[in-house]
Amino acid sequence: MKIAAITSGKNTPSTRFRIRQYIPHLYKNNIEVIEYYPWLDKTAGLPSAITDISPEVSLPFLKFAWRQLKLSARITGILKSWKYDLTWLGRELLPGNYSLESLLHHPLAFDVDDAIWLAKPNGHYTISKIAKQSELILAGNDYIADWMSQFNKTIYIIPTAIDTFKFQKKTYNFTDYEQKPFTIGWTGSAGNYNYLYSIEKALHQFISKHKANLLVIAERPPSFKLIDPQHVEFIKWSPETEALSILKMDIGLMPLPDNEWTRGKCAFKMLQYMACGIPAIVSPVGMNKDILNMAEVGFGADSNEEFYESLLYLYENPDIKIKLGINGRNLVEKKFSTSIIAGKLHTIFTSL
Repeated sequence: MKIAAITSGKNTPSTRFRIRQYIPHLYKNNIEVIEYYPWLDKTAGLPSAITDISPEVSLPFLKFAWRQLKLSARITGILKSWKYDLTWLGRELLPGNYSLESLLHHPLAFDVDDAIWLAKPNGHYTISKIAKQSELILAGNDYIADWMSQFNKTIYIIPTAIDTFKFQKKTYNFTDYEQKPFTIGWTGSAGNYNYLYSIEKALHQFISKHKANLLVIAERPPSFKLIDPQHVEFIKWSPETEALSILKMDIGLMPLPDNEWTRGKCAFKMLQYMACGIPAIVSPVGMNKDILNMAEVGFGADSNEEFYESLLYLYENPDIKIKLGINGRNLVEKKFSTSIIAGKLHTIFTSL
């Protein structure tokens, strides 16, 4: 079987973790996946070099032209899809806009790992229309699957997997543990810093009272109001170093508000921590809550006070911290590893 994978961009997380990481596994089982990502990332905004010198009146035209340019970057993938047995579409072609999806070859597998129907300007219309046109939906969690079921009954829940060979289990040395600062960690996009800032009070309170630091992995540094910069370590994210960077953490954080968008998240940050044998303190929202119910891998926290109490408990009980980390790694290996999820995808695709 040969599959054309139409993805969102070279470095887009949904591309890397929902499609690209399965390609070698599927190839070993006689499914060849060829990826077509746009030469211009679909989420790329107008370059500042253009917007800075352009009159305000011309911006609507420039945005329209930019959108057409991004669509043109999709033509090759659309045409190539007709040479394959199946098309695997990672999200919509343009955020919040229905465009050229009807030109893709069928059968069509529509892969969704976020509540992308909330995207402006026409997310609900766009995603519902693609869902109706698809032969099947690959949904990242129950919440997404429930929403999609309005428009398509052939839905498979496929969690975002973790490469357990790349994300290795942390090893602990109690001598180092006592000498080194306790490292609280967060990884993600700088666009989601507001989630981290929402618990800054708890982090500041904890760091100011204990021998601890905050490690942040993202594309640009954070800007805190309370936490002393000398207690913040920033590592610029890269696909080559992300796994090793996470291993520097003692605790992984994933704070979230509870809303429609966050309920669609697939707990990927949490799973990354768990794969590295690091316990997670997370907001019990959406799939985060589901994973907390599967095994003792960390704590759910709904407030600054609960984040602080959870940090303090794990700081004072290193044996429990290590136990939770081991549980997390075991759960990822059993239910969320790339080999496990690739096997499920193989079954789904061959059934078509």
